[in-house]
Amino acid sequence: MSCSWPNSKSLQAAFEARHPYRWQPKAKAEWASKSFLARLRAATARLERMLNKATQEARRKDAREKIELGGLIVKAGMRYEKRALLLGILIDASQRLRDDESERLRLTAIGNRAFGSGSD
Repeated sequence: MSCSWPNSKSLQAAFEARHPYRWQPKAKAEWASKSFLARLRAATARLERMLNKATQEARRKDAREKIELGGLIVKAGMRYEKRALLLGILIDASQRLRDDESERLRLTAIGNRAFGSGSD
């Protein structure tokens, strides 16, 4: 019985007939596992690079935000005030903003004027 398409065993037999020393199932399995491990290592390294890049970008974004917030302190003319005073002012303002919407509007208007003036 002949088949129009050769099956894998007949292909293997034909290959072995032409290349008797190249077909070694055990060695092929070892090559496959080494290749698989190499691909896993490469994928792991690629994922680690992606994670490092994402972490660096997040750190840069966080640092930029902190620098901008520090710039607001400078723009408000409070660069040389003690940290405890600055934190106290911010906590007090946060409590006021939660309690009174008109205070939020008033302080926003003051900030908009300061940004609009362009003076430091």
